[in-house]
Amino acid sequence: MPVLVGADSGTVCSPLLDFSLRELDGEHTVNLCEDFGDKLVLVVNTASHCGYTPQFKGLEQL
Repeated sequence: MPVLVGADSGTVCSPLLDFSLRELDGEHTVNLCEDFGDKLVLVVNTASHCGYTPQFKGLEQL
């Protein structure tokens, strides 16, 4: 199920974005608050090694 998260003008960071994640390559960490705290975010839960990975290119463009 997709989740939309937007910045709330009364808070510094949404609790849903208040953490960091390691990228799939394992070399970089993304701080979700710093990178996306002021943007509308669409979260799509997928498996990185499944049959639908060819659709990632279109999803990233979205």
